[in-house]
Amino acid sequence: MKLSLFSGTNQKVRYELHNENNSSALFHVEPDEGVIYLKRSLDAETQAVHHLTIVAMDQGLPSLSSTAHVWVTVLDMNDNSPKFEQPSYACQLSKEALRGQFVTVISASDADVVDQARLVYTIVGGNDQQMFAMDPTTGTIRDLPIFF
Repeated sequence: MKLSLFSGTNQKVRYELHNENNSSALFHVEPDEGVIYLKRSLDAETQAVHHLTIVAMDQGLPSLSSTAHVWVTVLDMNDNSPKFEQPSYACQLSKEALRGQFVTVISASDADVVDQARLVYTIVGGNDQQMFAMDPTTGTIRDLPIFF
């Protein structure tokens, strides 16, 4: 009869998250079920992979335990706006400049890895006479030739 009491206690498992790398600030392990919950949002730009150490312990005498390692990979999403390298760009052209001449290059970057190769440049204002053209992939601005 005593064996059945001990075996029931031995079968009850409790789960704990070992607080390595401040993982308990971001994750919670439900002690009875072992379900891992997020406490707050994760950001791939801040930390792309999180390593958790989970310990499962029985209630027997002596208490026995086992450890599992969980790696959580955070997928990047479009949560950052592109940023220009400079807040404004200024350049000068001679009135003798040839049509189609290089004017300047503007440059931006995006902290989101998924969007770095998808930046598109366009002139959205101030080009009413259509005298300038911008390469949508490089940010290069050229003076447009005049056709008659």
